Amino acid sequence: MASSSTFKQQRESNGWPDPATLRTRGHRGGEIRMHRGIISFRVTKTDVVHAVVLAAGLSFLWVRSLPAVCRLWFAMFSYWARTLKLEATVSMMPQHWSNVINFSLPFVGVQAGTISPKIWIVTLFITAAVFAATYWFGEDHAPWSYIVRALVLIQ
Repeated sequence: MASSSTFKQQRESNGWPDPATLRTRGHRGGEIRMHRGIISFRVTKTDVVHAVVLAAGLSFLWVRSLPAVCRLWFAMFSYWARTLKLEATVSMMPQHWSNVINFSLPFVGVQAGTISPKIWIVTLFITAAVFAATYWFGEDHAPWSYIVRALVLIQ
């Protein structure tokens, strides 16, 4: 294997490998070929212009729609706070990202209750039990176990 031509590195006259040939070589010296979809792919000036215009246009639309989206979320938060009879207030917090981007984000102001030692202990055992239960998930449920572990870590 080591004597195969695919494993021999091209050497320049000074004894060092040629960087141009190393660019297409893998870990053991095998050739890495470019994907067939990229071989004939060329980026033209019109492609660049289209990409820039699309990115700028979508960013502009996103910034322009922020106030309307925030008002929609405010209406939804207000509706559900009333429907669920939460003892909470829904407010709009002004955001100023620059002189141009100004909007208000809705938030629900809820007072936190007091935490007793009993609640701390119960929360600790529930969190530990959920974390331990992820080790009994099967291999086919590995993504769920990682998501649950991440949520337990946040908890």
